[in-house]
Amino acid sequence: MSLHFLRHILLIIILAFIVSDVEAVYINVDVRNLSVELKKISSSDKEIVLEGHATETDLNLLRTIGDSIKVLDIRNLRVPDNKLPDYMLFNTGVITLLLPDDLKSIGDWCFAESSLQEIILPASVGKIGEGAFYRCGHLSLLDFSKCRVSTIPDNFCYGCVSLTEVMLPETLNKIGRNAFRRCALKSINIETVAEIDDYAFAEMPSLTSICLKGGVKSGDGVFFGDKALDAVSGYLLEATPLILAGTSIENVERSYSGDKIGEGAFADMHVEVLYINPGVREIGAYAFRNMSGLREVNVMSLGSEVPVTSNDAFSGVDTSVISLHIASDTFDIWKSHPVWGNFMIKDPAGTSADEVLCDKSLHVSVRFEGGILEIIANSGIDSLGVYDQTGMLIGNYYPESNILRTRVDSDADVLIVGVVSGNERIIKKIRRK
Repeated sequence: MSLHFLRHILLIIILAFIVSDVEAVYINVDVRNLSVELKKISSSDKEIVLEGHATETDLNLLRTIGDSIKVLDIRNLRVPDNKLPDYMLFNTGVITLLLPDDLKSIGDWCFAESSLQEIILPASVGKIGEGAFYRCGHLSLLDFSKCRVSTIPDNFCYGCVSLTEVMLPETLNKIGRNAFRRCALKSINIETVAEIDDYAFAEMPSLTSICLKGGVKSGDGVFFGDKALDAVSGYLLEATPLILAGTSIENVERSYSGDKIGEGAFADMHVEVLYINPGVREIGAYAFRNMSGLREVNVMSLGSEVPVTSNDAFSGVDTSVISLHIASDTFDIWKSHPVWGNFMIKDPAGTSADEVLCDKSLHVSVRFEGGILEIIANSGIDSLGVYDQTGMLIGNYYPESNILRTRVDSDADVLIVGVVSGNERIIKKIRRK
């Protein structure tokens, strides 16, 4: 028996003890008019047990039960089409809700702004409506891990400021807009999810880490304003507007791929050394606004491909005191740019074509033969990005060892390989053999 299930049972026991001097009110809706019976409920009644075959009108009446009822047991209530209607318990005082085992669907805003504290959804649930738990300020645990739900709807748990534990289904593929915005979760694993909509995890004050799959389609501001967030495993397909703005992540280049850095994507972050990924061709306004502590920007992997860069990309940053590390023989190209030309440009004279960037204490051998890429480092590899010569991302890898062997599905004659180990990095070009 799982720990969260035991907690749920314990909560019911505690509530039963609290109301032990008052019997539950049993109502069979087949033989008694629910509208009439609910009017008889007194302020001393704490628990209602409903049985029989409910109509949608019966279920809609439940939003009138007020604040005195703390436990609502509808396990033996048959509901139309096995669906709970929209707004059923909106703004009620129900703390504990016991649901039928054959429930299939939960309507829009069904429990929004209610006093629910913990809830386990039955495995039969396959659809949950928008804003189902919107602003449930007392909700601390939500378990729908057994449900066959593929999509979390918009505003699902928006503003659930006490929600510290959520168990997700393995079938989950998409998370809707504002789904967990302003929740209290500390970490979350969504490695099955392929798409995350706008601001789904924004403004979460306690979120420190999140696990993604490799290559997630994301909307704007997915992690916007998550001040405690300092670890993201996996990566996003694009650096969309405001995607990581205001977070504590220090290595932004590991978190995204794609050819564009959106407006405000990495604003208000503390980053000392900023690497621009090889595939980047456009940088939006305020992309690095107020990036405190920035002392070095590295664009070596871009070669002579200077991105189209907004004049406001580094708003609030004094770029004249920041070093810009460029590939050899590209000084004139970068210096003539209205934004990049304001940096202190460092031209690495003598850098070979195969050694784009090399940290002295990190040694890496790279071999690309017969479509197989082999990489061996002298220390554990944290992450590794592979690009073709045009800067197109081929793949990101997280081998968790010092060796990676993988087949590369690309016709490219030259690959650019970026290896990260701890605080060190090597970027190399390798030719197919």
